Amino acid sequence: MTTDRAPKEARDNNARPREVQVKEAPFQTELPATFELEGTNILRLQRVIGNQAVYQLIQKSSLSIARQPVASQEDMAAAGVQAPPKNSRPNAERIAALREWLMAHVAGHALATETYTFYEVIDQYLGPWGDKGYPIGYGKHYNVLFSTNKTLMANPVGKEWVWNTTILLQEALVDFIVQRYASGTLGKLTEAELRAAAFKSHPRAYTQGGLALVASVAPELIPTIATIPSAEFSPSSDDFDETVEQVIDTAAMVIPEVLGNYLAAAALPAHTGSLARAAERDRQRFMAMIRLTQYLGSLKDAIAGGQVNNITALDQITRQLYQHRFPDQGYARVAREIITLANQRKVELAGQYARAIRKNPKLESVYDKSQPGWRRWLRD
Repeated sequence: MTTDRAPKEARDNNARPREVQVKEAPFQTELPATFELEGTNILRLQRVIGNQAVYQLIQKSSLSIARQPVASQEDMAAAGVQAPPKNSRPNAERIAALREWLMAHVAGHALATETYTFYEVIDQYLGPWGDKGYPIGYGKHYNVLFSTNKTLMANPVGKEWVWNTTILLQEALVDFIVQRYASGTLGKLTEAELRAAAFKSHPRAYTQGGLALVASVAPELIPTIATIPSAEFSPSSDDFDETVEQVIDTAAMVIPEVLGNYLAAAALPAHTGSLARAAERDRQRFMAMIRLTQYLGSLKDAIAGGQVNNITALDQITRQLYQHRFPDQGYARVAREIITLANQRKVELAGQYARAIRKNPKLESVYDKSQPGWRRWLRD
């Protein structure tokens, strides 16, 4: 990606994807260090590289990815991204593996094909409980309702709140599930226990997701947010008590923060420095997304062009892509495609090693030493 035009385009609402020139960049196997975007306040930016623009930019790479299912169970197991049986005896390695596997399905991660993928995955792993259980009947259900609400999605502040809250809700369940596994009680987990833990996490997720800022900057969205789960406010609903309780808890957290926002606004221009810092964070975030787009594009070209003919290096790349949280589903989609491409290359290399060993058995020890675990990628 260009660095010459990026600042100008960052200020230009009408900049088109084709105006950003893709330049050759040195290949690297690690995500850019500047891609730690968590914690930056992007609510004031109100314009970033959209999913479609990101995808178009990366698709400028010369070689396309073969269309086949991404992240098959066999490939995930070979890459070491696999959940231990929920009744297995916990140890440090299995606990870490479970967390990694769960996080890889959280919204914004490479295996989250949809923002609700996480709920489908944990339902199958822990249940399944189906439409009556919390993961599908509540988690996925309301994720779809909030993520497709036209009023919320049309407002940058509302859209960002939905995105942040989605991730926080799912990460809270990751912590709970991992804690139950570590204590050796995950196999006995009931749907009611999972539901109770999920509802307990709701108020903090709503507030940390930026609900106070929504109430301050876009108060017209609050009725929309409140009415989406209206069915849960019916006394006949199974979740009526929990819904009322979470509303009370959320209000207790939000009201002081809203008052703080109004007091800060009343103190202007004394707080103009904070606005300048927010603008600088937004600029840095935009440039980080430019660098990330460049990295993913060059990575795709490098793998497809045969510059990474090393299973160990490819494993390192795919492991990073599995683990990292991307800024939106557009980036996560591209990461999935690069994982597919890398896994295809691993299979090709493993096949080449096996054929070479058949011709010269002495090579077996060489490959075992230089490419440990390469046999995991052998396919019939």
